[in-house]
Amino acid sequence: MGPVDFPVQNFAAKTPEKAPAMPAPEDARSDIAKRFEQMLWAEMLRHTGLEDALTRSGGQGTEAFTQFVIEAIAEDIAEQHPLGLDPIPVAAEAYARLDKEGKAE
Repeated sequence: MGPVDFPVQNFAAKTPEKAPAMPAPEDARSDIAKRFEQMLWAEMLRHTGLEDALTRSGGQGTEAFTQFVIEAIAEDIAEQHPLGLDPIPVAAEAYARLDKEGKAE
Protein backbone atom coordinates (compact mmCIF):
# COMPACT_ATOMS: atom_id res chain seq x y z
CA MET A 1 0.00 0.00 0.00
CA GLY A 2 1.24 3.43 -0.87
CA PRO A 3 0.94 6.67 1.06
CA VAL A 4 -2.55 8.04 1.50
CA ASP A 5 -3.11 11.59 0.39
CA PHE A 6 -5.61 13.38 2.64
CA PRO A 7 -7.10 16.68 1.48
CA VAL A 8 -5.94 19.61 3.59
CA GLN A 9 -8.63 21.88 4.90
CA ASN A 10 -8.18 25.34 6.29
CA PHE A 11 -9.48 25.40 9.84
CA ALA A 12 -8.94 29.08 10.46
CA ALA A 13 -10.42 30.30 13.68
CA LYS A 14 -13.73 31.97 13.26
CA THR A 15 -14.14 35.37 14.79
CA PRO A 16 -16.17 34.96 17.94
CA GLU A 17 -19.58 36.49 18.02
CA LYS A 18 -20.03 39.38 20.36
CA ALA A 19 -20.30 37.98 23.87
CA PRO A 20 -23.35 38.95 25.86
CA ALA A 21 -22.79 41.81 28.22
CA MET A 22 -21.82 40.78 31.73
CA PRO A 23 -24.35 41.85 34.32
CA ALA A 24 -23.43 44.76 36.49
CA PRO A 25 -22.33 43.80 39.99
CA GLU A 26 -25.60 45.06 41.50
CA ASP A 27 -27.60 43.05 38.96
CA ALA A 28 -25.57 39.96 39.78
CA ARG A 29 -26.09 40.49 43.50
CA SER A 30 -29.83 40.99 43.09
CA ASP A 31 -29.98 37.82 40.97
CA ILE A 32 -28.09 35.90 43.65
CA ALA A 33 -30.41 37.26 46.32
CA LYS A 34 -33.47 36.26 44.26
CA ARG A 35 -32.16 32.73 43.69
CA PHE A 36 -31.29 32.45 47.39
CA GLU A 37 -34.85 33.38 48.35
CA GLN A 38 -36.23 30.93 45.78
CA MET A 39 -34.14 28.16 47.32
CA LEU A 40 -35.25 29.16 50.81
CA TRP A 41 -38.95 29.23 49.85
CA ALA A 42 -38.65 25.86 48.06
CA GLU A 43 -37.15 24.25 51.16
CA MET A 44 -39.80 25.79 53.41
CA LEU A 45 -42.55 24.53 51.10
CA ARG A 46 -41.09 21.02 51.13
CA HIS A 47 -40.97 20.99 54.92
CA THR A 48 -44.59 22.11 55.22
CA GLY A 49 -45.70 18.85 53.62
CA LEU A 50 -46.59 20.26 50.21
CA GLU A 51 -44.36 17.72 48.50
CA ASP A 52 -46.11 14.84 50.26
CA ALA A 53 -49.52 16.28 49.48
CA LEU A 54 -48.72 16.60 45.78
CA THR A 55 -47.29 13.07 45.48
CA ARG A 56 -50.01 11.40 47.53
CA SER A 57 -52.04 10.43 44.46
CA GLY A 58 -49.07 8.42 43.21
CA GLY A 59 -48.33 7.51 39.68
CA GLN A 60 -45.14 7.57 37.73
CA GLY A 61 -43.34 10.84 37.49
CA THR A 62 -45.24 12.58 40.27
CA GLU A 63 -42.06 13.13 42.27
CA ALA A 64 -40.30 14.78 39.33
CA PHE A 65 -43.36 16.84 38.49
CA THR A 66 -43.72 17.87 42.12
CA GLN A 67 -40.19 19.29 42.11
CA PHE A 68 -41.13 21.56 39.18
CA VAL A 69 -44.34 22.68 40.88
CA ILE A 70 -42.57 23.53 44.15
CA GLU A 71 -39.79 25.38 42.31
CA ALA A 72 -42.37 27.36 40.30
CA ILE A 73 -44.31 28.29 43.44
CA ALA A 74 -41.08 29.30 45.21
CA GLU A 75 -40.03 31.43 42.23
CA ASP A 76 -43.39 33.18 42.20
CA ILE A 77 -43.28 33.88 45.93
CA ALA A 78 -39.70 35.18 45.73
CA GLU A 79 -40.64 37.55 42.90
CA GLN A 80 -43.97 38.75 44.29
CA HIS A 81 -43.05 38.95 47.99
CA PRO A 82 -39.28 39.32 48.38
CA LEU A 83 -37.92 38.94 51.89
CA GLY A 84 -35.02 41.26 51.20
CA LEU A 85 -32.44 38.65 52.07
CA ASP A 86 -29.06 39.15 50.50
CA PRO A 87 -26.64 36.38 51.46
CA ILE A 88 -23.51 38.21 50.34
CA PRO A 89 -23.30 40.86 53.11
CA VAL A 90 -24.33 38.28 55.72
CA ALA A 91 -21.62 35.88 54.55
CA ALA A 92 -19.04 38.69 54.46
CA GLU A 93 -19.97 39.72 58.00
CA ALA A 94 -19.76 36.13 59.26
CA TYR A 95 -16.39 35.67 57.58
CA ALA A 96 -15.07 38.88 59.12
CA ARG A 97 -16.31 37.82 62.56
CA LEU A 98 -14.70 34.38 62.23
CA ASP A 99 -11.49 35.94 60.93
CA LYS A 100 -11.41 38.32 63.90
CA GLU A 101 -12.05 35.49 66.37
CA GLY A 102 -9.30 33.41 64.74
CA LYS A 103 -6.80 36.23 65.10
CA ALA A 104 -7.79 36.82 68.72
CA GLU A 105 -6.72 33.34 69.75
